[in-house]
Amino acid sequence: MSPAGRPRKIDPDIALARALDVFWEKGYAQTSMSDLIDATGLHKGSLYSAFGDKESLFLHCLRAYIEKMRTGLLLELEQESDPLLALRNTLIYMVEVFTSNGCDSSGARGCLAMKTLTQSPCISPKVNEFVASSNAELFELLQSLLERVSEDAKHSLNHSVKVSALLIATTLSGLCAQVMSSMTKQQALDLVDAQLELLISH
Repeated sequence: MSPAGRPRKIDPDIALARALDVFWEKGYAQTSMSDLIDATGLHKGSLYSAFGDKESLFLHCLRAYIEKMRTGLLLELEQESDPLLALRNTLIYMVEVFTSNGCDSSGARGCLAMKTLTQSPCISPKVNEFVASSNAELFELLQSLLERVSEDAKHSLNHSVKVSALLIATTLSGLCAQVMSSMTKQQALDLVDAQLELLISH
């Protein structure tokens, strides 16, 4: 309690960032309300008042996470006019996200959205629907980038746009899992380049 017995007040954005870190580190199923109370510095009543129950707080965190990722991806795309380099930069950005809180010896946190899908039995339909929608948005972005590559006279796809996007999406999912165990960031980046070489002819 703060002076005069009043509940502690913490900036909602700071509390949300702290809660996101806990969910990202431990996963939804393994995160308890006690974990969230300890991390945010808010009392139970204040936490519920600001964000609702655990599921509602998790959705708040997911939205903030996805929005930050979306902003980062759009920034990468705005800075590169060459379609192949734009695609490569997008994949590199995803690897940066996957490895953002870990080192080569201890593994990284991976992607919160992809990690959430692996916990489907513990996740509500509302959360699953949101994550699926976000992943569909990423898939559409990959298709759009690959279409631009296919229209560039300097490059040609070795498979259809849809198949190429599926291959990249599957690789990203695998990279997300691998960097959380033993794969290094450099190894992940090397795989990104290797896959682009297999998918695209110059």
